[in-house]
Amino acid sequence: MPHHHVCVTQSRLPIRCHTLGRAAVGLGSVLVPWLAQAHSASTLALAHTHSVLSQAAVGFSHPFTGLDHMAALLAIGVWSAANHRAWVPWLFMMCLVVASAATPWAMQSQTLELGIAASLLVMGLLLSATYTRTRTQAGDTGGYTAVMLSAVLVASFAVWHGAAHGNELTGTASLMGVAFGSAALLVVGWVAGLKLQTHAKWVQRSLGGALALFGLTHALAAVFA
Repeated sequence: MPHHHVCVTQSRLPIRCHTLGRAAVGLGSVLVPWLAQAHSASTLALAHTHSVLSQAAVGFSHPFTGLDHMAALLAIGVWSAANHRAWVPWLFMMCLVVASAATPWAMQSQTLELGIAASLLVMGLLLSATYTRTRTQAGDTGGYTAVMLSAVLVASFAVWHGAAHGNELTGTASLMGVAFGSAALLVVGWVAGLKLQTHAKWVQRSLGGALALFGLTHALAAVFA
């Protein structure tokens, strides 16, 4: 009887091996496509992340690559610090982002260039005429009219520059990069403005004159291009 039991057990081994083999093949047929799909999804996710980061990097560098944009942002920061108007950069950023995102813009390139040139010219003149005031003097002599005029000018400048960014760049990541790059330049301009008004006010006026001249030549180039 023991010998017969061993024979029966041994006779069942091929059947069990065959069953296990079929189960392994079935499991493999399910796992292999799933693993391949998971790998493909992971690859696509990494590619998408890399694309988003690349777009954001391009957008961030955009304000630094254009002399007109960089000069305007630095000038806004300097002028805001000199007049103790911390709300100006925030207003500029808000209008810039909205104008950049409000695409498509039905504006010709020449029109945009003239608007940007006008913003540079006016900002240069404002910097040249800026004098150092204390916070109390700024609040007393600024007046409602001066504040409203400043807001209108800053908003219009931001719209021109934002429209130019929107025409040249596409995608949310690129526009967010532009926003962060512009904010960085505004901060640099603000810090520089605080230093200039206490140590070298003549440098600020000289830079304002140079910016106004640059805006004028930019306008002439746009007209006769």
